[in-house]
Amino acid sequence: MTLKLKFNSIRSLSEARYAAAVLADFVGFRMDPAHPETLGAAQIQGIIAWINGPMCTGAFPEGSSAEFILDSVSVLGMEAVEGSPEYDINLPWILPYHPGIIPASPHSILHAASVEEYLQHKHGYPLETLWMVNITQADPNDTEWIRRDQPFAVSIDGMGEDVPGMADFSLWDTWMDALEPFREA
Repeated sequence: MTLKLKFNSIRSLSEARYAAAVLADFVGFRMDPAHPETLGAAQIQGIIAWINGPMCTGAFPEGSSAEFILDSVSVLGMEAVEGSPEYDINLPWILPYHPGIIPASPHSILHAASVEEYLQHKHGYPLETLWMVNITQADPNDTEWIRRDQPFAVSIDGMGEDVPGMADFSLWDTWMDALEPFREA
């Protein structure tokens, strides 16, 4: 199985284009109106219109209403929901935020916030459970755990831009080099 890749909390077109260029499987946008890194609907629509390839996901805060989730997904053209939806939402993928949630369908992916959390919780789930592990704080020189534990996917957080159009992708570049052997078909 080829390791899937997701970029979290996309905040700019340059981040989304980077994700598309490295053939990411998912790109995620924060959908929490109270969070300072949340983009407006028009910005998200503009970014989605420019990229081709990654499945676009919306990261909804816990307690979001079904109406808010469904309206946002419909208007923005998102294909997956991140969070802990308490509702039956008919989308290809549901990505719960954290362990402790029993996958609702074969297309549910548990999203561990760190490698440590993944290694701590994965043994409490059936072998067929799909896991996505956030690698933002992990060491790109230590990928043995990926080979050994074979998560379904890894995710990395958006880096932001110091000035519009000028993002520092050095961490992402280092990770893309480290992940290359796991992403080859």
